[in-house]
Amino acid sequence: MSGEILLARNGDVATVTLSNPGKLNALGLGSWKRLGEVMRELDADKGLRCIVMRGAGDKAFAAGADISEFETTRRNAKAAKKYGAVLEATMGAIARCRHPIASAARPRWKSCSRAASLAPPKRKTWAS
Repeated sequence: MSGEILLARNGDVATVTLSNPGKLNALGLGSWKRLGEVMRELDADKGLRCIVMRGAGDKAFAAGADISEFETTRRNAKAAKKYGAVLEATMGAIARCRHPIASAARPRWKSCSRAASLAPPKRKTWAS
């Protein structure tokens, strides 16, 4: 697995950190799966008020998919379809989440534009 998805709670605010700073927080298949699990878990938490999503380190929010895994995770049409289903489920979990999601990104960071484009209007981004 490339990187980790870290979850921290501070009262009624959850922080989800995409942690793979050596690869600009690129997400491997395992990370995509875990991000979906975390988002579904947070969605079910009625005591939560807000989710902050951020990238680890000081170089990037997220570079997107970890393409170094593609040779194995997308080696043929069947594997690629499975990979796509995981991404679709994760993006859906983010989009359907009942809680506001704020992305903490620095102005010079590279960001995961696909996630931002799928986010409903209640999502906010701010520069830190």
